[in-house]
Amino acid sequence: MRHLIDRLGTTLTLAIVLVVALGGIALASALSGGGSGGRSSATGPGAGPGSAAERATRRVVVHGKRGPRGPRGPRGPRGRRGPEGPQ
Repeated sequence: MRHLIDRLGTTLTLAIVLVVALGGIALASALSGGGSGGRSSATGPGAGPGSAAERATRRVVVHGKRGPRGPRGPRGPRGRRGPEGPQ
């Protein structure tokens, strides 16, 4: 029984250390330009490793209600009429 408790404690400690390390990395990247920019230009001070992910998250703010395809929606400029256009 004692062995089980010891094993559980070790696992828990490792998990906490991992979470704290990941949180610290995220905090450091946010402080060194990147997440702090907000709605600024797509290529900001955080143009280092992991900037592609930040650019993707920032692009979500830029486009409108219908997603990255713009106001025309997923069907494209012709809508329901199809690629041939109106008959």
